[in-house]
Amino acid sequence: MERALVRITQEILERNQGVKDLVSMGIRTGKVYLAERFRDKIERPEGIRVPCGIIDIDLYRDDFAVGLPRPLVGKTEIPFS
Repeated sequence: MERALVRITQEILERNQGVKDLVSMGIRTGKVYLAERFRDKIERPEGIRVPCGIIDIDLYRDDFAVGLPRPLVGKTEIPFS
């Protein structure tokens, strides 16, 4: 997993040509942890901490209508413009 994160981070930095206008977003649940890991991986070589946000998608899930209990909607946090 660590090797994959490092490689994906390198690809992101290469394609974006650095960290300009780069943010890391995670879907509320375990993906927030992944977004934070990407942010930390980007910070090491670049020396810049990119903003990190959280999106809650529970109301947009397509399996919501198949009899699952009502989702507990969490807060979406996007602390940047």
